[in-house]
Amino acid sequence: MSTSGSQAVTDGTFEAPLCVPLDEIGRMIRLGGEPDATSSPVSEKEGTTAIGSEKSQRVPPIVFGTPRIEPQGHFDVLQQYEGVVLSAGRDTFWARLTNTTCPEADEEEGEFPLEEVSEDDRWLVKPGAIFYWYIGYHDSADRQRKRQSIIRFRRLPAYTSEDISRAREIAKELMETFLRAERDDELSTE
Repeated sequence: MSTSGSQAVTDGTFEAPLCVPLDEIGRMIRLGGEPDATSSPVSEKEGTTAIGSEKSQRVPPIVFGTPRIEPQGHFDVLQQYEGVVLSAGRDTFWARLTNTTCPEADEEEGEFPLEEVSEDDRWLVKPGAIFYWYIGYHDSADRQRKRQSIIRFRRLPAYTSEDISRAREIAKELMETFLRAERDDELSTE
């Protein structure tokens, strides 16, 4: 599909003209097929006088399609859990689950196939890791409904009770230091 006067891009599977006048594109769409070989994408008759007697050619506008951003749909959560990995094996992992949709419900334990976790999150599946499990419906932009189960691991560090105890000790030491400094300031001003 190459035309006289137009350059073509070829990747081995198709050729696409780089510069075709809009009216020629319209004709191609209406009638189907290739641009007319007798018509040149840039007319020699059109143009204005440039330096000396040379004529510059008027380049027709090139139309670029704007990408359409399609809505991806939305996810309606029916049930949500927060989980803590208890143990991890080669193909599965065990977790303790807290029902965040119904907080008064008892904690549960469950086994999950590692295939349920995305490739990017699998390295996070270790004892103590926290994840969120969502069960619900995904309504796509084309109005299709699918029931889905999504597991997402938290990437922020999980603090253990030892971490919290150590932080309290440091806070207590700092408070005592500040109170001592404040008492020393009061004694020195008297």
